[in-house]
Amino acid sequence: MIETGPELLRRRCAEFEISEQVEVKLSQQAKFIAEWRSSIYPNDLTPTRRAKALARIEAMAKKLAEEIEGLPFGDRLALDGAYFEPDRPAILDAVEAGAEPEQFDLGGFVLPRLQQAAAHVQKGIIGVGKAGAPPMTERQADFIRCIAQSLKPAGVAPSNSGRFRDLCDAVFLAGGMTLPDRALRLFMKEIRPWLKADGYCL
Repeated sequence: MIETGPELLRRRCAEFEISEQVEVKLSQQAKFIAEWRSSIYPNDLTPTRRAKALARIEAMAKKLAEEIEGLPFGDRLALDGAYFEPDRPAILDAVEAGAEPEQFDLGGFVLPRLQQAAAHVQKGIIGVGKAGAPPMTERQADFIRCIAQSLKPAGVAPSNSGRFRDLCDAVFLAGGMTLPDRALRLFMKEIRPWLKADGYCL
């Protein structure tokens, strides 16, 4: 019979004589990992992916505008009327106040503006195409930080191997993920030094 993640965590805690209080904290971290994996991680885009998504929006807005402008005048007029109908009173007030009627043209104004906005936001994204730890790795390293803090009362010092590695493996598996080596390396190199200096882990 295949051992589940929570079963592995309980076995590791018994094997390394981890107290019940610490085991409860580790189980809680596993729940946080599971929640992140199922609801947050799927939407956690890197700068490059965000830029690509905005580029697709820019291209689709351009294509939609071209399709609309290719319609006969009567269809364009009917489309604009159907789209803006819910806001007609406010639009009429805006035009009377000096707004240009062209602003209420889907193909000639609204979609081109969306295209320009997508291009503008895309240019403002920092870190596109650069190497380094993506947000996913940083978040996983932060989970390892929480595990390290939970294990301090148990006398388990952070390490790339041994008890710490085995317990991290078990917590991540209990949360439905495998422990990423990249995240552990990031934690050991960039997070553990100041965490230890501040007394939060061994």
